[in-house]
Amino acid sequence: MNSILGLITLMRPVNMIMSAVSVISLGWFLNPSIKTIQVLIPGAFIVSLILAAGNIMNDILDINSDVVSKPKRFLAQKPHFKIYAIAYLLFILLTSILLIYVNGVFANYPLIFLGILTVSLLIIYNLYLKKILFIGNFTVGLCTTFIIPFTLLWLQLKNIPVKVDIRLWGYGTLIFLSHFSREISKSVADDAGDRKRQKKTYITAQLVPELKFLNYILLLCTIIVIALIIIHYYSMLSPVGIILLSFSACIFLGISIKIKNYANFCFKRQSEKWHKYAMISGLTSLLFWKI
Repeated sequence: MNSILGLITLMRPVNMIMSAVSVISLGWFLNPSIKTIQVLIPGAFIVSLILAAGNIMNDILDINSDVVSKPKRFLAQKPHFKIYAIAYLLFILLTSILLIYVNGVFANYPLIFLGILTVSLLIIYNLYLKKILFIGNFTVGLCTTFIIPFTLLWLQLKNIPVKVDIRLWGYGTLIFLSHFSREISKSVADDAGDRKRQKKTYITAQLVPELKFLNYILLLCTIIVIALIIIHYYSMLSPVGIILLSFSACIFLGISIKIKNYANFCFKRQSEKWHKYAMISGLTSLLFWKI
């Protein structure tokens, strides 16, 4: 039973829920109706499965590093389960392809192209870009931003009318900046394991000041984007939406103030957790725009 639960944790269930909620929230924002949510549920599930496949691949390739930097991860504790993890990865990818076929996605060429591009970038990232500072982090941030065109194309496939305006650019920027910043924090934490194993990596202890500065700038940009959304669209946001966005901004501000403790391992772990809460709060606010 513990082994089955361990394999499930490889998928990062919380991250899967986050991605599914993001798709549904965006759909509601574009066309607030029960029908929109109904047609988006399969699409949200496909997105979460693709994300889960990326997470499993990441853990398979990072077993040795995780033994040092993230020893509580399932494969770090039981590396002999690697073959089962690979089989699990293939099963999830095949399930995703089956769901894509059943939902008629092959009839929408831009959607197929976006899906292939996303999966390809995740594979390239895990194999080649993960240890290349900035480029790897940028790639993950870009892949998460693809949620917006995916949702638009999925609704188009299902003949759901949508109303697109400049607010989507604000949320797209928020998604990209917050994920880019979070990936930098994770890269610094992963570097501890790589240096312990003396593995060649582009991220070194000497670059930590530069990483702190970049992450600080990204966090401040994220706060500015949230502030602009609140100020410019104050009359269109419900009180709950304003509270959620403000809560998100406060968390990002708190992380940026405490970033002087960047070299502290515990701080990186705590900031990663709160970073996730801030992203959930910001994206959930999409459900609370006045109709």
